[in-house]
Amino acid sequence: MSRGVSMRAALDEQGFTAKNSKQNRLVAWEQSEFKVLEKILNNHGLRRDVKGATYAHQTVEDYKESQAEKKITATKTWTAANTVEQLRQENSVLKYEKEKLSAEKYSPWKSFFYSVPEKQSFVQAELARLQIPFREAENGFEAQECYVGKIRELEKEFKPKSNTYREELRDSIDRFVMLYKSFDEVLARLQSAGCDVKRGKYVAVKPKDGNGFIRLKSLGEDYSEQAIRNRLVNNQRFVSDVDSKIASAKSPDKLEVMANKTIKHYTIVFVQGVLPVRKKNKKKPFSWTNDAELDRLSELNKKINAGATLENLRKDFAALETGVAEKESKLATLKSELGFFNDLYIKGMRCFGEGQTSEKDMAYLVEHKITATNYQRINELVAANEAEVAALEKSLSEERMKLKDTSETLTAFEKITGGTYVQGLIEAEKQRRQAEYIQNGIKRAD
Repeated sequence: MSRGVSMRAALDEQGFTAKNSKQNRLVAWEQSEFKVLEKILNNHGLRRDVKGATYAHQTVEDYKESQAEKKITATKTWTAANTVEQLRQENSVLKYEKEKLSAEKYSPWKSFFYSVPEKQSFVQAELARLQIPFREAENGFEAQECYVGKIRELEKEFKPKSNTYREELRDSIDRFVMLYKSFDEVLARLQSAGCDVKRGKYVAVKPKDGNGFIRLKSLGEDYSEQAIRNRLVNNQRFVSDVDSKIASAKSPDKLEVMANKTIKHYTIVFVQGVLPVRKKNKKKPFSWTNDAELDRLSELNKKINAGATLENLRKDFAALETGVAEKESKLATLKSELGFFNDLYIKGMRCFGEGQTSEKDMAYLVEHKITATNYQRINELVAANEAEVAALEKSLSEERMKLKDTSETLTAFEKITGGTYVQGLIEAEKQRRQAEYIQNGIKRAD
């Protein structure tokens, strides 16, 4: 041949021209052939894949649609992953709650006693704050064994108030004023306890290990020489009045006489040092008129003088117990109704307010005659119900306090008539002073 075959000229004759170095005649021809091939494949229900690529050959519209689908899939995957994580967290919480409830269910109750009342108050307040269940007992309180470790931790957090020499001297004087009959005996007892006493115009005492003398009158108006002498006289007068009431009684079996005998027994045992000091008013010095236990006995005596009897107290207790049970039942009913009204309102809001109609919800609303017009009024029912619940809860709390007081009064009356009131106090104090662990399973917490 006089000339060689030219591919460029052949492609030019077929209409394939070069646009740039990358889009030359050969590339244009290949793309044309691919289109013809795709058309043949499409006629047979097939689709061409590009070799080495991870995606199918797509038109612009198909590509946009596939990208949108990818976004939706990614969103669903992300949402699903978050949901799984949330469910995992909720499951962990539920598992913890289940273990906690199981521990409470099978854990026996243990009793705790404290020789320092402030320590018991501190521990109980912390248990309430941490929502750890406990119940008050006649002596101390009771908590379940699974919480013993936590209670031990709380006990370590308690920081007792440090007494100064002046506070210690006041406490010593208060104690000796109750034990002795004269001012000289009180001073002599202070000396026996290691204090130095200096008499003069003003009596002064140097506490054991103290740095200097402290004038009694500087301790407060209740600690001057004359105030202490007056307190000693009042103590003797209190005891004499009790003796007179017992002696003048016509019937030794009368409840009032038994109460006065209990008061007399208490004062004797206290003077012997068997029972601890428990002030009614902590800002005032201890005396027979500022003794929490004697105050309780005095209140019982007043009720006896007003006509209270064991039979009447038992009737009052039974009536209060019935009243509390009825109010508890009514409160449970009101709370159930409140839940019902709230449920109605939520379903009504979904169906009528937000347009999220559900056949099941709509059927429920129709059954209870709730419409788009009247479902808003359910809020008024909810508000009224909440107010009634709050009022009943307040009333119930007051009734429970009355029931508790009546129960304690009834128990005290029964102990007085049985002659075991003071003995019960002695036994309780013995338990507080016993060893770290008692064989019957009662734990001492301090």
